[in-house]
Amino acid sequence: HASPAVSGGVVFLATGDARVLAIDEETGELLWERKTNGPVDRSPIATESTVYVALRDGRLLALDSGTGDIRWVFRSGSNSSATPTILDGVIYFGTGSGTLHAIDAETGKELWNYSSGNWIVGTPVIYRNVIAYTDISGDVWFIDIHTGRKRMEFNSLQATMSSPAFLGNTLYMGTQKGTILALDANALEYRFERALRWWRT
Repeated sequence: HASPAVSGGVVFLATGDARVLAIDEETGELLWERKTNGPVDRSPIATESTVYVALRDGRLLALDSGTGDIRWVFRSGSNSSATPTILDGVIYFGTGSGTLHAIDAETGKELWNYSSGNWIVGTPVIYRNVIAYTDISGDVWFIDIHTGRKRMEFNSLQATMSSPAFLGNTLYMGTQKGTILALDANALEYRFERALRWWRT
């Protein structure tokens, strides 16, 4: 399930047999390998100095991108199958318990968390000052990135296993029934009934 990440001429690959590999993108040479003591189902995130990896058992690892050494470990206390996202030095990490964690990317300290109660299945996405994610029941949650408070919730009434995507102020999501929904993020400022821009099967 995990796609590679590329940064600074290095390809970072996480594996289901509990390893993270760093490979030179030009030569294919293995630069380092780190055993994680747990399977990795989702893609790593790579910055200039650090690689972040979410493990199936709910741990989030920060590895030195040059050596593979562990910088810090965050333990969520729940399983995870969603790829985290990072913005402005904060990692947003969803878990099977339905909790979204905001983690300081430098220290691994939790800044806030929000629990919506259902398994977070996709990668969270960010628009302006809100982060949006979907859960397995088909709910879409919009959370303030500064306070961790809910700004809006929309229930599609259809299960989903995919990540949402923003284009401008519109959030798109697909469901297991083959429906695509477009939600207007500006609905954060007005009644929920106006949130749905269109619905297509």
